[in-house]
Amino acid sequence: MDSGWATIFAAIIPIFAAGFVWLMRQFHIMHTENKQDHAGVMNQLQHVTKVVEKTSDRLNEHIDWHVKK
Repeated sequence: MDSGWATIFAAIIPIFAAGFVWLMRQFHIMHTENKQDHAGVMNQLQHVTKVVEKTSDRLNEHIDWHVKK
């Protein structure tokens, strides 16, 4: 390999390394956003679960009232 090709390769390697570092940062940012989104969805699901349980309890009480009537 002559010195011209060595110079070209020496210049290209940092460009690829910088691109790789940028890509890893983007994945980290996406991972962080995904965790935050997941936490928000879980909070909403917990709220929905509580509402459904409350409604289920009320419905069961109402059905029992009809049975006893």
